[in-house]
Amino acid sequence: FLISSNIGEVLVMILSTLLNIPEPLTPLHLLWVNLVTDGPPAIALGFNPINPNIMKQPPRQRGDRGLYVGVATISAFIWWYVDHNISINQLINWANYQSNDLANNPTNNPTNHLLNPFSLSNRSKA
Repeated sequence: FLISSNIGEVLVMILSTLLNIPEPLTPLHLLWVNLVTDGPPAIALGFNPINPNIMKQPPRQRGDRGLYVGVATISAFIWWYVDHNISINQLINWANYQSNDLANNPTNNPTNHLLNPFSLSNRSKA
């Protein structure tokens, strides 16, 4: 159950690594997603009445929900940055931009001038 429901998170992290873009989910995001999406189903499964014939039932059909979630999350992440005038090339070289900024001015926080999709204060006024 948990593997099939968390495959989207795993794919997000794998795809972001393969595409060489910044991680769309921080450790805190992953913990929150796991708490919200895994907690209630696990509690519900724990309180389900016992079914003595459960092992005689055939397995459920396979689904590709995890693949969809992973690809949709990465697509939304890339779209957000492209919509805010950050090119794909800048995303791919994100670590280089931050490293160069720190090398040129070590007292400057490189995230001060970069857009953050989780911050409302950086949104453009359209």
